Amino acid sequence: MPDNTNTTVRETHVREKSGISGFAFILGGVVVAIAIVGFFLYGGFDGNGGGVGDGGNTNVNVEMPATDAPAAEATPPAAEIAPPAADSAN
Repeated sequence: MPDNTNTTVRETHVREKSGISGFAFILGGVVVAIAIVGFFLYGGFDGNGGGVGDGGNTNVNVEMPATDAPAAEATPPAAEIAPPAADSAN
């Protein structure tokens, strides 16, 4: 009889990986691609630090309609301003 009676049992467990990480990577790429397309479709940038459109013109002109009445004075002249009343509480 042999003197060596050691028995070794080796088991290999194979665990199947789910495909969720690959799906998440692909979905993330699709989201980034849509974001880039949307950026350029809805404005983008012109390479000069401004948005695409009318060249960055932000001038606004506001005109008042013409009236027949003369303009009223905002404040009376300095000679017509009455001095403040004296405070008798002192």
